[in-house]
Amino acid sequence: MIPFLEVKPAANLDKSSIYLEHQVLPKKPAYWHYHPELEIIYIINGSGACQVGDYLGNFKPGDFFIFGNNLPHDLHVEGSIKQAELLLIQIKPELLESNHHFEELDEVLKIINLSNRGIYIENFYSESLTHFLENIDMNPLNKLLTLLELFKNISQDHWMQRVERLSSIKYLRNPSFSKNDHLAHDRLNTVIKYIQENYQNSINLEDMANQTFMVPAAFSRWFKQTMNIGFNEYLNKYRVEEACRQMISTQKTLSVISEDCGFDSHSTFHRAFLKAKNISPSKYRMHVRNTY
Repeated sequence: MIPFLEVKPAANLDKSSIYLEHQVLPKKPAYWHYHPELEIIYIINGSGACQVGDYLGNFKPGDFFIFGNNLPHDLHVEGSIKQAELLLIQIKPELLESNHHFEELDEVLKIINLSNRGIYIENFYSESLTHFLENIDMNPLNKLLTLLELFKNISQDHWMQRVERLSSIKYLRNPSFSKNDHLAHDRLNTVIKYIQENYQNSINLEDMANQTFMVPAAFSRWFKQTMNIGFNEYLNKYRVEEACRQMISTQKTLSVISEDCGFDSHSTFHRAFLKAKNISPSKYRMHVRNTY
């Protein structure tokens, strides 16, 4: 997917290297973007879809993410959820850059290096996050000290063992500012918005070709080259993630969820779910009920 560069308001990181925001994320179209700042996100309330590099998943309360510098990403609210609430922390890359090696920062740099593909920790907890939320307007020194304490918490074995890297190692990020990239970004937004609004219905290559003013064969090639995944596989993964959200937030039966997510049969749903999650829908639901 070809992202666009998000330019942060100068006031956010004008004199400080760390920006904090207790943010309410409304339902919105896809916002596939990147920026030079390291970004930390902690989900307080709400759920939705999460795209990081070539990873497609979802988010829920207690999820913790770190997106590396210039890593394309997007979190957006979907379905019946009206909004999500999160803690946003952005860090200027210059803060921790150095031509020298200092052992005091070894653990911090290890985490930052892992985040170049995006990292995720489920049900993460740290008193530092609470301190950030209760003191959004804290002075710059306390921001830095609290941030270092947060990295110290993440570096503990208990949490490092639960770190998941999101985007695959084969994903190549190549941000560009060309006119063609902006056109491709607009086209991708059209495709993703159409899927968001119509995933519960039948969608085929002809539909998407019409949306993007292309012939089906050309659309199929373009999508595969841009997203590193075939359109039908992407659509099935999207529907599986929506099914997971419904398993978490509703009491619908699996057959109803399968139909509501656009699968033409329960067997198709089962195969797509097993391929995407390496677990059957029924076992996943059992895990969800035991966990939540």
